Amino acid sequence: MIISARQGKSVNKKELLKHTIVVHDDSKQYQIVNIFRQLYNNLVAEIKLLKCFQKEKKYLLNNLFI
Repeated sequence: MIISARQGKSVNKKELLKHTIVVHDDSKQYQIVNIFRQLYNNLVAEIKLLKCFQKEKKYLLNNLFI
């Protein structure tokens, strides 16, 4: 579907039109958005937890040889 162009990439219109694009109704889209929002929130929470563990690890390693 993507062809090379001198300045970057471009989409081949004929190839694009061969594909079926599914658009869900509003309620289904809302459910999908909520799932991705929950996944994103979980990811943010996990990143915060990882940073806390990294700080704790750094602290413990710095105090290991006192």
